[in-house]
Amino acid sequence: MNAIQFGEEIINPINRLSVYGVILNESKQILVANVNGKYHLPGGGIDAGEDDIQALKREILEETGYEITDIKLIGKANQFIPNASVGPMNKIGTFYSALAGA
Repeated sequence: MNAIQFGEEIINPINRLSVYGVILNESKQILVANVNGKYHLPGGGIDAGEDDIQALKREILEETGYEITDIKLIGKANQFIPNASVGPMNKIGTFYSALAGA
């Protein structure tokens, strides 16, 4: 599966593997995370020793307090971020859908 690339190209970025979830509740509402007054899909970087699903479950639980089930791959998209805290970055993102549990 090819990834779509967003943002203006950066020379020699740090590539950061990441996962994000489009998480639905029983009413088909999408779960979002509020960080510093900005809403975004929950997710983030994959830590050493984790696979995509482990990282997704951890990130969703950390950011929202929900455990997830019925995880399905949606697709891939990358984003150049020139001013990341660690320097110029290309977020290599994989996106999944899932259902929120308690």
